Amino acid sequence: LRETVRVAPGDPTAYHFLGIAYINRGDERAAATWLRRAAALDPTDAWVQTRLGGTLVNTGRVDEGLAALDAAVRLDARLPTAHLFRGVALGRKGD
Repeated sequence: LRETVRVAPGDPTAYHFLGIAYINRGDERAAATWLRRAAALDPTDAWVQTRLGGTLVNTGRVDEGLAALDAAVRLDARLPTAHLFRGVALGRKGD
């Protein structure tokens, strides 16, 4: 996947999948880096915003994660994973 990012640096899907790969490896801090790039390249992708938000929440960046999750819900209110992670984020904030 890193090769794909090198060859196609403007492709948000490559960054998204690289972020998922790091989530699967248990390295959510690295995942957040790649997911941020994916979100910057395509801020209209609700799944990217959801994964970014969940990853940020899991690494203690609850307010940033909540902002990404709010964006995900605005983009696709029917995305249950975004609502789930948003609930987790609000719970961690005590709301």
